[in-house]
Parts: sequence; C-alpha cells; structure tokens
Amino acid sequence: SPHDYGPTVYEQPWFKGGYTYDSLMKDCWHDNWFYIYEQNSAPLLIGEWGGFMREPNLTWMTHLRTLIKKYHLNHTFWCFNANSGDTGGLVLDDFTTWDKDKYEFVKEVLWQTDDGKFIGLDHQIPLGENGISLSDYY
Repeated sequence: SPHDYGPTVYEQPWFKGGYTYDSLMKDCWHDNWFYIYEQNSAPLLIGEWGGFMREPNLTWMTHLRTLIKKYHLNHTFWCFNANSGDTGGLVLDDFTTWDKDKYEFVKEVLWQTDDGKFIGLDHQIPLGENGISLSDYY
C-alpha cells in the first residue's frame, strides 16, 4: 500500500527541475510500486495520495490521477479532514462542507458504473443512497 505525495509534502528528487507523467513513472512510480501492478505479483492499493489543489502539487496530482484512471488502480484519497496541514482534506474547516473542487477532481477516479452509481466494496451493503454493492456490480 504505497503512500504517494507531491512536492508540497516533501520535495523529492524526482520533482526537481520540472516533471512529467513519463518522468514520474521512470524516476519514481515504476521502481517504487507500479512494478507490483505490472508483474501482477500482489494486489495494489495506493493507500494515500492527495494534497492541496494548487501548484506545484496540482500537476503531480493530475499525473497520478491519470495513472490511476488508465490502469484502474485501487486507491484511497488522503485525507477527509481539513486540518491536515500538508494535504488539506475533502471537507472544509467546518468538517461538514465538501471541498467541491477537490471532490470533482477525485470523482473521476472513484469506482462507479457507466451511469454514475458508485460501487461499494461490501458484497451486500450498497454504497450510500444511490450506490450499489460489489455483488450487484458483478
């Protein structure tokens, strides 16, 4: 379960001098954790990824979202609470109001049917009011 964070959390060497999707794959993702998916050697869950919706972090988040979508990778967006100093959260400081921009950004890679119903990981209990269970999906 790799945790992958952008340059606002820590300025890793692969962020220096500009970076692209391809350079991140070559310099970081492939050898650190993507090989697990590529070799199908174990289940892969990106355990944490996320950050503030501003540069220089937004470029990295967009590249990682592209990777997640392209390969249908399992992931957990970090974090929910707003008081995470290095990433911010999916909710605002009142802990009730969604950060709409961040939610729309992440929504693209949430597991959902073609008609937009979210798919829960439980085999019996559907996700939310309009979601479906894993058994309903399969």
